[in-house]
Amino acid sequence: DLDEALDVLDEIVGGLKADFNGLAASITREPALRSTIEVKVDEIFKRYADGLGQKGNALRSGGTIVDADAEDDAG
Repeated sequence: DLDEALDVLDEIVGGLKADFNGLAASITREPALRSTIEVKVDEIFKRYADGLGQKGNALRSGGTIVDADAEDDAG
């Protein structure tokens, strides 16, 4: 079932996000560098969350998933 698979994926990604949330603090005590690391990590997770959301919506509506690499090769 698609929803069950997406729930499992959400659980995995949520665990990764929780682990990465502590990354900056484990690397540095410098507030500016810590903030830079946190922003970059958040950007990465947002980009993947947006992409997964779009793919999940496409699958729910009976569409197909187009891989960005395949689009680049075709276009």
